Amino acid sequence: MNPDIFLIGAAKAGTTAIANWMSENPNIALSKIKEPNYFSTDIDVNNFSSEFNAISPRLPKSYWLKDRLEFVHQDFVQDRNHYARLFEHARPGQKLAECSTSYFWSRNAAEEVKRVCPNGKISIILRNPVDRAWSHYRMARKYGLVSGSFLEELEKDFSTESLWGKSHNFYHLSLYSESLKRWMQHFDADLLRVDIYEVFFNSPQKSWNDVCEFWGVERSPIFGEIKNHESQDPKSPVLNRLILRLELKRLKILLPKRVQGFLKKVLFKDESEQLSSDNRKKAMKYFIDDIQELESLVGRSLSLWT
Repeated sequence: MNPDIFLIGAAKAGTTAIANWMSENPNIALSKIKEPNYFSTDIDVNNFSSEFNAISPRLPKSYWLKDRLEFVHQDFVQDRNHYARLFEHARPGQKLAECSTSYFWSRNAAEEVKRVCPNGKISIILRNPVDRAWSHYRMARKYGLVSGSFLEELEKDFSTESLWGKSHNFYHLSLYSESLKRWMQHFDADLLRVDIYEVFFNSPQKSWNDVCEFWGVERSPIFGEIKNHESQDPKSPVLNRLILRLELKRLKILLPKRVQGFLKKVLFKDESEQLSSDNRKKAMKYFIDDIQELESLVGRSLSLWT
């Protein structure tokens, strides 16, 4: 039960929206865990920070005891039999797919996927690195993981070793060229497709049709409005951090919807915070060299980012 399709990132570049489209396509069987991270064998779950575990807790053992697995967003599956179960709902003729964004970051995943799924189709969506980092920062601030400004946290992450589940990786996950090189070493152009987020979602139905053709599945219509999964901005990052530390978020499911709505208004701003043009220019300096290298790898101009 090895996948035919891998959507491997980048993180915060629309993979959740595309996974939703996959789940609606009758020719695709999407894994029951959207991001099982099975082939990222260099990720050590024992080194995850307590904060990371708080916002992304591991699935309980009871999850695997069910006759039919529920769809969940993420886990770090290490057992081969568990991984196979993620596709047991597949019908004959369906392509098997999963969407682990850690694979693009991982130093091992490309080689592991090639070994097990040599003919797998690899899809990558790359977003303006500043916008990707900004979106990632806003998510971390929403959960109270950071309290500094965007530029302060970007500089701090720039000076920190990249560790999945421990460092924030605002900077590291926005560096694309080295990761792309790893995948290009193992998968030829007919098996590897790179799309640009800003172009892809500008004409979503056309882009979806094109990627379906690449995967070898019939096209399907995109229903409804495309959801924006950008994070909300907290009124007080310190208060959100306190909620995280006290694990008060677990109480959310016990509260009535109207109480949840009230707390949402208390904790978060009504309007999304925008990155100023000045801060955008300052942040771009971290990525300009990588963008230039990326242009040579993909063989196209990325002036829409710069």
